[in-house]
Amino acid sequence: MLYNTLVVPSEHELRFGLTRVLTDITPRLIPPTATIVLFALLGFWPERHTETPRGWVRDNPWLLPVIVGLFCLPASLLGRAKIGGSVPVLNFTIYPIFAGALVVTSGVMA
Repeated sequence: MLYNTLVVPSEHELRFGLTRVLTDITPRLIPPTATIVLFALLGFWPERHTETPRGWVRDNPWLLPVIVGLFCLPASLLGRAKIGGSVPVLNFTIYPIFAGALVVTSGVMA
């Protein structure tokens, strides 16, 4: 696993820089990120001061896919920037963020 994670990517050169990768991922992440922020602020604003942070995290299951997507972000960006990397590499970040947006909307709407 370490060989595939470290050695194989180090043999590939960068195709383009971070600017191009960010222009690829930004339009795909704006809608779910805006949804998460909007519903999280509007749906949970009155309860914000009454709970402990641990209780708030436990009561909001949408945090798990969002955190997974954020942890996958560096690997997705690097995979897209390398030679041979394509746009589907960004799905490791995009899909969990979209799942978090779906969970937050279903939790607030219910």
